[in-house]
Amino acid sequence: MYKMKTVRREEFRIKEKISGVCEEAGLSSLVYGISTELSLNPDIYEREDGSIWIYYEHSEFPCSLLLEEYGTLMAALHEKYSIVIYGSAGGREAAQLQVEKGEPEGSWCYEKSNISGTDFEELESLCIVVGTEGGEKEKELAELLRGVRWEHEALAVRRSWYMEKALSGLEEMCPGTYFRYLPLTEDAEKAVWMESLTVTQIAELWSLLLENGVGAAEFEYALEALEYKNLDSVYSWELSLRMALNDSGVTVQYEDHGFRMERADGRRMVYDYRTGTAAEKMLLKILFPVSLT
Repeated sequence: MYKMKTVRREEFRIKEKISGVCEEAGLSSLVYGISTELSLNPDIYEREDGSIWIYYEHSEFPCSLLLEEYGTLMAALHEKYSIVIYGSAGGREAAQLQVEKGEPEGSWCYEKSNISGTDFEELESLCIVVGTEGGEKEKELAELLRGVRWEHEALAVRRSWYMEKALSGLEEMCPGTYFRYLPLTEDAEKAVWMESLTVTQIAELWSLLLENGVGAAEFEYALEALEYKNLDSVYSWELSLRMALNDSGVTVQYEDHGFRMERADGRRMVYDYRTGTAAEKMLLKILFPVSLT
């Protein structure tokens, strides 16, 4: 990287208590907040040095707003994850902004730097660089942040050992589900968790049914929403089912009065709408969209 000159270093006040913050949830909030301000979802890159780059191409953000809205949060994350926000100043030179501990103990400073040493008011093409220990933690954190979308107020998180431990102190939006759902706003309604599922994640839920016969709790809510015409995107569930069928080697042959499902080894798969689970009923409604009772 270029050698930077400090153009401004100022102490700022921490308005809220910052101890006891869940850093992984805090990083998600940071990415969600900036993404919402920009109406832009970033590209996420994992680097060999263990850092994660969160890049907003063709973006512009006032430095004063970054400090006012996210300075406290960056300070709270400082102990576990180093954060530096890079970009360009005036479209001409590399620049950066960061929050650091100051003197005396308990005080905080923000610092702006660039190549020329000339002060700047905005950063363009923001790139948030998060330092991690690398390895599995970096992969887990990158996966978490890739799920953050400014259009959705919740985040679907894989229940890995690491994430369950990291998020254990937070209340769950929907306990008992296959994925864990993390609210990204204070007033997020419980119903928004379903909208946060990606097509790939829904396909994973379908694969649980097709390969292991397990119906995740998500299907109970999805089936109810489908029946009351409140499902956000029916096609996402159909598309993801087609993906899971293909990945599992399951074929569907439509016949005059129904259809036939077979595994890759030729074994027939039979589901009954009256006695089946919510996942099975959802599958039948999508593959055979007629009035089922």
